[in-house]
Amino acid sequence: MDTLDKILDLIKQNGITKQKFLNDIGLDKSAIGDWRRGSTKSYLKHIDKIADYFNVSVDYLLGRENMTFTETEAQKQAKALLECFNELSEEDRAKVLEYAQMLRDRAKK
Repeated sequence: MDTLDKILDLIKQNGITKQKFLNDIGLDKSAIGDWRRGSTKSYLKHIDKIADYFNVSVDYLLGRENMTFTETEAQKQAKALLECFNELSEEDRAKVLEYAQMLRDRAKK
């Protein structure tokens, strides 16, 4: 699996859209299309930022090591929550966020 395939796989594994990924790391919305067409490998200029975004090593993305991170139970729960969250309406998302913030605030006390 090459670097681009790993990036695309991580996007899928994390349940995010390609556009969200590109927005979050500050890249143009056409970047992935350009990468796929082979017109640029600009992801290499941003490899550190991409590795940090997905919490993997640059070496993993470049194929020099296997992914050593193991998913914790909290990460599994967060992924399941994200999948559910993505299917909600904007109004329901706002309610979930408000509830989560209330629980967090209560836990701090």
